[in-house]
Amino acid sequence: MTHRRLSRLPRPTAPTGPPKAELRPRSLGAVYGKSAEILPGGSYPLPAHLIDTASLIIALDRLESPLLPRQALRGLGEDGVLCLALLAALHDIGKATTGFAARYLPSWECMWAGALPERGGERGHTAPGQASALLEEWPLRLASAEDGPGDAEAAEIRQFIGLVIGAHHGKITSAMSRGAAREALAKALDHTADWAGVRHDLALLVWSALGRPRLAPGGAGNVPAAVAACALVPFADWIASQAPYIEGRRRRHLPEEWTPQTAAAFLASGVEDARAELRRMGLVPLKTADLPFEERYAFAPRGVQSSVCSDLEEHVSGPGLLIAADRTGGGKTEVAQEALQIFRRRMGADLGVGVFLPTMATTDAQFARWVKDLWPILGGQAAVELLHSMAPYSEDAARLLEELKATDEARLRAAAPGRLAVERHGEEAGRGLRLSEAGTHKLLRLQAPVVVATVDQLLAAALPARFQPFRMAGGWGRVVVIDECHAYDVYMRVLLRTVLAWLGAFGVPVVLLSATLPAKVARDYLQAYRKGAAVWGGRAEPPARDDDLPALPYPGWVHYDSASDATAASPRVHSEPAPLALASHAFTSGGGRLDPVARARGLARACMPLLEPLLRPGGQGCALVIVNTVTSAQVLTALLRAEAPAGCEVHLLHARMQGKQRAERTARLEALFGKRGEDDPADRPQRPERAIVVATQVAEQSLDWDFDTAVSELAPLSLILQRAGRAHRHRAPEQVPAPWREWAVHVLADVEPETGEPAEAPPYAHAALLQTWRTLLEGAALQEEGRRWRRTVEVPHGVQELVEAAEPGLHLLGCEGDEAFEEALMSWWAEEGVAAGRGDQAAVPSPGPNLGRADLHRLTEADLDVEEVLSTRLGADSVRLLPVWEREGRLYLDPGASVPLPAAPGEDRAPSAEAVRTVIGHAIPVRRAPAWQEAVAGTAPGWFTDHPLLSEVIVVPFGDTVEASVIPGADAAPGHLPRARAPRRTVAFSTDYGLFTAPERAPGR
Repeated sequence: MTHRRLSRLPRPTAPTGPPKAELRPRSLGAVYGKSAEILPGGSYPLPAHLIDTASLIIALDRLESPLLPRQALRGLGEDGVLCLALLAALHDIGKATTGFAARYLPSWECMWAGALPERGGERGHTAPGQASALLEEWPLRLASAEDGPGDAEAAEIRQFIGLVIGAHHGKITSAMSRGAAREALAKALDHTADWAGVRHDLALLVWSALGRPRLAPGGAGNVPAAVAACALVPFADWIASQAPYIEGRRRRHLPEEWTPQTAAAFLASGVEDARAELRRMGLVPLKTADLPFEERYAFAPRGVQSSVCSDLEEHVSGPGLLIAADRTGGGKTEVAQEALQIFRRRMGADLGVGVFLPTMATTDAQFARWVKDLWPILGGQAAVELLHSMAPYSEDAARLLEELKATDEARLRAAAPGRLAVERHGEEAGRGLRLSEAGTHKLLRLQAPVVVATVDQLLAAALPARFQPFRMAGGWGRVVVIDECHAYDVYMRVLLRTVLAWLGAFGVPVVLLSATLPAKVARDYLQAYRKGAAVWGGRAEPPARDDDLPALPYPGWVHYDSASDATAASPRVHSEPAPLALASHAFTSGGGRLDPVARARGLARACMPLLEPLLRPGGQGCALVIVNTVTSAQVLTALLRAEAPAGCEVHLLHARMQGKQRAERTARLEALFGKRGEDDPADRPQRPERAIVVATQVAEQSLDWDFDTAVSELAPLSLILQRAGRAHRHRAPEQVPAPWREWAVHVLADVEPETGEPAEAPPYAHAALLQTWRTLLEGAALQEEGRRWRRTVEVPHGVQELVEAAEPGLHLLGCEGDEAFEEALMSWWAEEGVAAGRGDQAAVPSPGPNLGRADLHRLTEADLDVEEVLSTRLGADSVRLLPVWEREGRLYLDPGASVPLPAAPGEDRAPSAEAVRTVIGHAIPVRRAPAWQEAVAGTAPGWFTDHPLLSEVIVVPFGDTVEASVIPGADAAPGHLPRARAPRRTVAFSTDYGLFTAPERAPGR
């Protein structure tokens, strides 16, 4: 009878009393690792599961996966990969105890000849496994010294193995004492049988099957090696534990009896099965052709692109950090893609790529961009993942990949085989990117060779939580590209510096891209990475401040090479200068922070004259107006529509729209104002002769749109330059309508009538607005007393100086003799200090001489939801409002009652992805504000409660009556009011304007 059928034996008659300590299970194969409760084929033997887990590590090595941090693994022993596989094979050794074995009685009965287990034992297996490593003899057999390690080395080996065993469920525990180890085994009722002998035999069985690799005692204190093991053992365990993998691939290979020979054969089949499973999941190295720049993009490199192509490679001898800075629209995406190829060549590895961005909108846009750019150079198939909170409920990624696949296949059918530019690699036919088969497990999906994600997916590795090392591994085996790296506040910068240090410690190449990165921030990032790289290179930690680091050229790049510990900056980059007119306009609304509607009306009055060449009869041109709040955008749009002539479209885009509506509107604007090319579909709409787009910060970054002119509400200068980059982006000056041929951005500032200084207004620090305004006016030509100024900056060479001048800082104290300005500076400094302190408290320790193996529990010690923490910081603690309308007792998601609220799923069933997608697609993200949100809220369906996204949805019933206008001051902005009134606040919903909410105006205003 084989072990596959042991779980089906009839229950034996139980003897009186517990089993005796000298009793052992009838065979190693009878000790179960996975019970029949979760496997349809019956219990699965523990030695099989241990070897399966080791097989996954070896399969990664056979596939030459860059996910294995080979430099760090050298700390485990002479053959670091096999030593890691050995640690993986030991992770569940604590299951060989009465406490665990008695969890599932049918499996217990297979082990013993008719003996029932003693009751009351603790059923966990992690602590007993750690205790076994600390107290028993088998760990010493695995050490490198033939005659056994000395006492100190033995203690290190024991603690190291125990640490990895303890961490495989995501929580690294502090060192266990021998007394605590004895107590853990006692609680698991280890004394009731010869479990110590079973564990000894299991350890030596898997060790022998692996070829008896020797763990190096010197590696026991190696922090990168320990972190690598704590990351990759759970990775292998999760894949090896999947029921389809066990039943579909592994069970048929189970031997009749476990011996060193049969275990080795089972390992060999396991490696082949693991390779096949990794290929199925798409977790294989990224194969690409290395094409010259011009052949790949069909245009010659320019500016920073040209410098990276010609000057960077000679400075790259291994992993490193590249910071590239150039004007908006300068082609930084191509810079990152060329750097990816350079790192792949110089490191001799099939590195993947991870692209991380600040918002879901920019992430979606860059996902399409990177997939389209990578597709033509692929040499096989690979997995790609779009990762953010809404990605699992969007079909856009899958639809895009299907479209590219169909287009590619059509081209291949039409082309002669000899003309194909890319040689096909791998065992699978064809080439292309596909979504990985990692299921809903986000940490496994993060291992796909191509990942485009919101930056919170990366920054999560800086927070102490379960599986933190595995989160960290999301950056391994790839080039990490962090776009728009200027876009983070002080708290997020602290986390990013921590992540950069750990990426440096594991030899991960990093590319930072920005158009407006202050020099101090760039140096902080470089220094953080260099600190980690010292661990990777086995060097002394660099000084906290290194004044020898070169400045970041603009435009240009600076590169730090981890292998040589050398830093290089680009030669002066030739870039055709383009004069940018910075036209500053002051107006007084009287609204300030307290009356956003009044402020928006003042903004509209100031904006109208600037757009007059477009609004007048026969006018032409397309303008982008970016304001700082949704309320301003809604009011301004309504007032502009009242003034716009027939044929002049006024579009609105902001974040307080229904998700589906915002996505459709973004796609529409992309079709109208995005970059055009030869591959455009025949039905792409023509660019309008005149149009106005009013938007908030959602249009600020990573959207490749091109307008004739830009208008911006006063914001930090780096953001004004980002907004200016949405104009004169692709077309030659002669293609721009005559009134707009000068590249200009008009900056509108709401000023105090008494001082002429900008009034406080959300969402930016007052000090940043004051310093930006002063920088804009410095050296500017006065065009109207107290109202209009104008200065010109040469782009790109004059940008960095301007950005630095506009940065607030304590060095400005006493320079201006302005008490209000100094008060704003002190307030800014205090808020920045508090945010930095919170970041330091929240972040895990950085790698370095002060972090030893005994401190690694700090990486996972906090019991927090990292995604909630990061979304709170990035999203200002947001919730989603779901407008609903009731018709005949049923709820609908639109006023016309054409989209019903999805029905509740069956009992004990989760809602379908389609149901979640429908709800979230009609919900509106807003900042949490219980005072008014609770007032208008209705009762959410019960099935929302247990879903991670739907549980944060607030259902708001709206009335059927269509109000003539829900935007104050606008004659025609129809919408609906909620059935319940919010105290002292206007709340309304419009299918065109989105959710409007603002404090009610005080009487007389």
